[in-house]
Amino acid sequence: MIHGMAFGIQYVMKAPYRFAALLFISTACNSSFTGGKESNTAGLISQAIPTQDDASFLVDAACGQMLEVALSKIAIQKADNPRIRELGEMLVKVHSQSIDDIRKLAAAKRLRLPASLSPKQQEVMEALMAKNGPDFDQSFIGWTMRDHKKDIRAFQVESEKGRDSEIRDFADGSLSFLDLSLDSAQNIQYDLSRK
Repeated sequence: MIHGMAFGIQYVMKAPYRFAALLFISTACNSSFTGGKESNTAGLISQAIPTQDDASFLVDAACGQMLEVALSKIAIQKADNPRIRELGEMLVKVHSQSIDDIRKLAAAKRLRLPASLSPKQQEVMEALMAKNGPDFDQSFIGWTMRDHKKDIRAFQVESEKGRDSEIRDFADGSLSFLDLSLDSAQNIQYDLSRK
């Protein structure tokens, strides 16, 4: 879930002889600056800002949640296995709520989040959409398991080492759902491998 970031620190004169340091973080879901243009940019400008690590965790969490919702919606439509469709429905519901929580938290931190998937994430989505039947089911479950394992590691790090208490609490509170989602996906994977 941790993706590339571009950092820059700017000093802005607010009044004569008085400077305020503003941290500007720009990022996109799995992308960075290309051709002098930004895509899916997120910026943070605040005097009471979270650390770079906390801010990047929150942006990366938002990007990951958006992709998980998009792929789960595809699973609801394309999965052969009804348990995968049910998992997709559960993932859409909970990850959509998580995105709402992230947006509220980001607004409080004056962090603008990406509004859409990056080109790399769209490629992941298109690759999954190209699959059908049991191949789709296996691919979706495999991706879900890998992604949730990666997310659990990132959320555990943030819940243990995050400096911003609200972001840290969000990460800690999300771990039980991520564990449950991983367990569900692993159970389905086990059943699929026995057929």
